[in-house]
Amino acid sequence: CLNLFTSPQTLTLLRSLQTQVGKRCMETDEADLFFLIHGSDSIKPEDFTDMKQFMLDIIHKFKIGVDRVRVSVVQYGYAPQTVFSITQYTTNKDVEAAIKRMTLIRELQTVTGKALEFIKDRFKEIDQSDKNRAQRFLITITDQKSEDDVSIPASELRQRGVVVYSIGVEKADHSEMFQIAGDLDRMFYTDNYDALTAIKNKVLRDMCSKEGMRYRFLLSNKTLVGFTFNNLQGGDVIDWGSCSKLEVADIIFLIDGSRSIYFKDFITMKVFMETLINKTQVGENRVQFGVIQFSTQTQLEFQLNQYYDKDKLMQAVGDIQQLEGLTSTGKALNFTAKYFDEAQGGRPHERQYLIVITDGEAQDEVYTPAKAIRDKGITVFAIGVYNANNSQLVDIAGSQDQVYHVENFDALGSLEKLISFESCCTGILLKLSSK
Repeated sequence: CLNLFTSPQTLTLLRSLQTQVGKRCMETDEADLFFLIHGSDSIKPEDFTDMKQFMLDIIHKFKIGVDRVRVSVVQYGYAPQTVFSITQYTTNKDVEAAIKRMTLIRELQTVTGKALEFIKDRFKEIDQSDKNRAQRFLITITDQKSEDDVSIPASELRQRGVVVYSIGVEKADHSEMFQIAGDLDRMFYTDNYDALTAIKNKVLRDMCSKEGMRYRFLLSNKTLVGFTFNNLQGGDVIDWGSCSKLEVADIIFLIDGSRSIYFKDFITMKVFMETLINKTQVGENRVQFGVIQFSTQTQLEFQLNQYYDKDKLMQAVGDIQQLEGLTSTGKALNFTAKYFDEAQGGRPHERQYLIVITDGEAQDEVYTPAKAIRDKGITVFAIGVYNANNSQLVDIAGSQDQVYHVENFDALGSLEKLISFESCCTGILLKLSSK
């Protein structure tokens, strides 16, 4: 994608969008907002401060009042505790003061499902009162996997019309986060509490539209000077052309087939590849796919120009058998580099992507062969599962922004939209964030 983040037009647009978000939040007539925050003893004092600042930044955009926006904060570990109720404070000043003086409960357990049940009961109470708000929101923040089931209470909350945002930090489980939010667009993950600031505007854009939808601006003038923007519905990107499907590209999956991967997880990995393939138009002049599997040895399953029929391509993925063995990722990267070349069916003049999926630590050096691939202009995504070594994933991808980590293979589904979103650029794609 062409990077336009430094252009004056882009910076002006981003400032304009932030202003619009603020105005729309302040125009919110009536809403009830609950924060459900994890109070684990694993949270450092400075991290708790970052969490409180995130909440302060959110409520600062709203007009708090009896007949405007009402706010409640619940902290939990094993048992949920109400920091202040939805009717307790009626001004921005009082709510902000209550958040600032809040202390961490420092519980040893993480029972998120029970806490969600508690929140559900609070919304039931609201339903029985005279104040049944048109808009209702729940923002959850946790850095640990729950010790109980979250899917049922989260689903029941959403069925009551509650828009749920799931924010995971550090060791939060991606699959569980999705179960809570019920929507990938309302699920956010960050490696540390410092980065909560980057999530703030994404949450606000979703909350502060009239129907809880985000905003899209389409670049309708293809010149780089004098952009014209049309206000459209949906999305949070600026795009030129169609980014819904990848037009022309070479994509190779380099998948770990070592013996540490269970048979069912290997099948899940194949389903993940099939899902990404299904989002594209496969063809000689469209998107080409190849798959290489590695363990102790590396094996070409099929190269880029082998299948131009999507059904046959999907069948070939389904037929892949697990190699088993050790994890020689560096050797596999060396092996893979040549398969992007024209002699092996590659198209170096088109966009080329390598998606590496592994669940373990490489037993050989990965930085040098991975850099050689990136130096050819190939974009590398590194997906780590469970015990994958994050520093090695960064060495492979070349940037933390290109690294994704999930706790188990079942959670790969949560990455489908993210990976396809990153890969689908046909012109200009700008992520609107607070950076």
